[in-house]
Amino acid sequence: MMKPKITIHAGTEKTGSTSIQTSLHSSYRELMRHGILFPSSLGAPCHIHLTACALTDNPVHPIRRLLDITDETAFQSFSLDTKHALAREIEEQAPKRIIISDEHINVHLCSIDLLQEYKRICEEYGDIESVVIYLRRQDEFRISLFSEAVKMGNLKGFDIDNPLKLPVELPYRFNYLSILNNFSEVFGRDVLDVRVFDRERLPGGDVLTDFIQANKLPISPKKLGKNKKNRSIDRRVIRNFAKISSYITDNNIEDGPKLRERLINILAAKYNGPGPLMSREHHTQFMARFQHQNNEIKRYFMEPMDGDLFSEPKFYNPPYPDCSLSWEELFIDQFSESDSFLKNLEKAAFTLMRGNDGNKEQQKEDKTSTNNRVDATCLICGKRYMLWLKEKTREKCICPGCSSSGRANALMYCLSMITMGRPLPVSQHPTNNNMRIVGLSDSKVYSKVLSTKYNYSNMFFHKKPYLDIRTPPEEMIGTVDILISTEVFEHVIGDSMEAFRGAFKLLKPGGHTIFSVPYINKGDSVEHYREDLVDYRSFRDENGTWCVELIHENGAREIDRTPRFHGGPGKTLEIRLFNLDRVIRELHQTGFRDVTILEDKPEYGIYWGPPSRVLSARKPVSLDEENQSSHVSFY
Repeated sequence: MMKPKITIHAGTEKTGSTSIQTSLHSSYRELMRHGILFPSSLGAPCHIHLTACALTDNPVHPIRRLLDITDETAFQSFSLDTKHALAREIEEQAPKRIIISDEHINVHLCSIDLLQEYKRICEEYGDIESVVIYLRRQDEFRISLFSEAVKMGNLKGFDIDNPLKLPVELPYRFNYLSILNNFSEVFGRDVLDVRVFDRERLPGGDVLTDFIQANKLPISPKKLGKNKKNRSIDRRVIRNFAKISSYITDNNIEDGPKLRERLINILAAKYNGPGPLMSREHHTQFMARFQHQNNEIKRYFMEPMDGDLFSEPKFYNPPYPDCSLSWEELFIDQFSESDSFLKNLEKAAFTLMRGNDGNKEQQKEDKTSTNNRVDATCLICGKRYMLWLKEKTREKCICPGCSSSGRANALMYCLSMITMGRPLPVSQHPTNNNMRIVGLSDSKVYSKVLSTKYNYSNMFFHKKPYLDIRTPPEEMIGTVDILISTEVFEHVIGDSMEAFRGAFKLLKPGGHTIFSVPYINKGDSVEHYREDLVDYRSFRDENGTWCVELIHENGAREIDRTPRFHGGPGKTLEIRLFNLDRVIRELHQTGFRDVTILEDKPEYGIYWGPPSRVLSARKPVSLDEENQSSHVSFY
């Protein structure tokens, strides 16, 4: 009988190997229908058992310690059992092709001799047809290892403030050129399939799809779903979580691994963004160390390709942005006071996050901390929670139920006062499909709930359903009961009064607008650009800095290299900064009456002081009312 062909997937680490292995393992039967075996006898889903068999002369190797086979007799028995189990599986299934996958091969079999032994074992069962190796940008690899170390609470060798520090002697796992040279010498250059783990280049941004297509596997990645086991810790919380994770290890907290996993799941529910990246300067310095070897890899091991071996990452500044969830809130909102699992950790977390070194005044503050929090109710989902009054809540994720911010609750406070005459969570509003509400790029946090209670439409400037507030379509004029416009008018190009007039036209007589923009209470309003600006284009310059190209009515163009963006670098350009006087004046000049400013309501999560408050205004019902003097009041 002809020997099966063997494909070896050798990682490297942190290149989606778990996703590939889990998917192939779950597709065992489907693959076997096409004569392809992904052995279940070598460990599931990672084939670490076969890698261990090659560690013949290293009883204290980490893999042998992990599998508890440091004793030579135990190791020999383990090796025989593993090989016999694989032989039986091959005999029973009679595959034409075998796929073996273990990301530990490249780093733990770090010599020619060890790779030769591994090759010898594999060739007992088939002919090696290809060795697939993915390479990841070294700085991204280092950051990913840092994230893994945080999860494990073992941060030895990492600087929390700058994980991009390596020892003078380059660790083997980062020496891709040496790894590939060793594989090339043992398996042959023509057998190696070296691929780049780069989501900007991978088909669909997914390594699983790439692996399936490259190896012509008869399975669909769409049906398999995505593995979330090795998810990154969001950059907004990883630094503080690293401190807590280390504390759990250093103090031998009971059930430490379970506690870490519990905390990770809680954080992942609120924060599922990318892991940390350092400043461009840090990454440039780090990658300079690898420039020569990356050029050599591209030259000798890759198919002809344009550009560098790896794409440039997206840089963040600061690398650890402010987390909108305080650690005090995390413990208070998520765990009951009787939860002994966290009894000691809560105090430790407070101390760590505030950098407490035993200061007596800080200890005194701990005893009176209950004075700094109030019971609050979310005006979107209705969940009750504890609100801490030490930080401003405007943009903070304050509700543990729906992740709504203080601003979202302020908008719904105004809406509830207009529709119900009292503050009531929108989830508890009666259904009223006769009331038409339109939002301008509203948050999903409350737009989903509004759509179940009212005749609600969420409309956008740049995508469907379209609405340019400056020129509302004829069929919408005078049809809207409530218009929600939050953080929109500061981005409107041209005269802001056009946007106010458009809002006024949309409303029915007696209709309301609920309105917010970032504004200052003192000082002048600022227009950042010329009156004849008609469009702009965001781009990154040669240094990676976000800039905008300004396009004027006469076709003239100019570059602003210090623009102000909202929503992240390169996102939405700030055209102006209002002050409170201008907001009120332009509402009145448009014709609005009953301008009402919402003050702090901490019992509803609304707590950030005078600047940038949410307000509402009403379109008069009659001409007589329009002629009446305008005034400002407060909720």
